[in-house]
Amino acid sequence: MKGTLSWLPIGATLAVAAQAFAIDYDEGVDGDLSGDPLAPFVLGPLDEGSNIITTSATFGDVDYITVTIPTGFELSSLVLDDYIGLDTVAFIAVQEGTIFTTGPDGPDVFALLGWTLFGPTAEPVGTDLLPIMADPPAGIGFDGTLGEGDYTFWVQQTGDLTTHTFDFTVTAVIPAPATLGMFALAGLGRRRRRR
Repeated sequence: MKGTLSWLPIGATLAVAAQAFAIDYDEGVDGDLSGDPLAPFVLGPLDEGSNIITTSATFGDVDYITVTIPTGFELSSLVLDDYIGLDTVAFIAVQEGTIFTTGPDGPDVFALLGWTLFGPTAEPVGTDLLPIMADPPAGIGFDGTLGEGDYTFWVQQTGDLTTHTFDFTVTAVIPAPATLGMFALAGLGRRRRRR
């Protein structure tokens, strides 16, 4: 019995550590991302916390990446962590769903959920691109975060070879205070019925 108890904290620690890991995908190391808007590279559900995605692109190179935000979570920020290259501007856009319906050959900005330019002459390293994408000069727009569901991102470089690193941060959705109050009342009602 004593030996069993000594293993419980280690098992609990391993379970917590396993949940803390997030996606870390580097196109230069892990393989090329898809250039096909109808068959994006699927990274699967993003984990809670930081999910690091590094893309490497040169002129005309387009990357399409589909991610899933799990139920009860939201994409709360999309920070440009790093930008290495001589070209000073790149492009990122997002659409809801598992494909991208518009592309570099005659793009329809009004079909985009959000988009922005980024890089040293646009939005520099350290910038949270999500609120900027949420309020595009033309396009659909969104409320600043992306809720549960599938989203496809389009990343494109406009010139020389450049490496971009993004931190897709996923956080749990916190219910509004009114919702918490309703849960509390429902719990009290159930408690009274049991007596």
